[in-house]
Amino acid sequence: MSEYQRKRNRTRHLFMEAGLTILLEQGYDKLTVTKICDLADYGRGTFYEYFNDKEDFVVRIIELLFEQHTDAINQKVMNLPSPQREYFGWINAFRTVERYKDFFKSLHGRDYPSLMERFSQYNLIRIQNQLEQGIYAYGDLMQLPIPVMASFVASAMEGMITYWLSTDCDLPAEDIAGMMFKMLYHLDPPTELLE
Repeated sequence: MSEYQRKRNRTRHLFMEAGLTILLEQGYDKLTVTKICDLADYGRGTFYEYFNDKEDFVVRIIELLFEQHTDAINQKVMNLPSPQREYFGWINAFRTVERYKDFFKSLHGRDYPSLMERFSQYNLIRIQNQLEQGIYAYGDLMQLPIPVMASFVASAMEGMITYWLSTDCDLPAEDIAGMMFKMLYHLDPPTELLE
């Protein structure tokens, strides 16, 4: 990687850190490009070299949150048989929501249709890629085309997240993943947790 690319990555990272700090402390409604730039110590012009707007920025934050631990989890679960593999992947995804629950709640139920559409599209692509790479096998188990299975699972995950956030449900991520497992496989989830 060139020095130029390393510098761009550092700058993007500084924006992301600053924005996430503001989002966690103040919520989406109080997030502004000016606040992000002030905290990151860069000008607005530089911000727009990396992000189209506030909404694009927040989508990138959501992607970062979900991707932070995905590779490590994928490596851990690859040796597990399906459907245990899927269960532990869902636990990881729901733990991400749990870890940043206040942030996700600040977005939930608001009039941000474009933002939520972009999150849905990101989630669908993420799941479809995992199926295509063979990381998860429920498409094979159900003998359905990958796009159909990806759409179904992405919708189910979004439904579980919506339920979890809108009801102030105090269940841990493992229980939410367990409910999803039961809905899809009609079985109780595995009892041993992967650490």
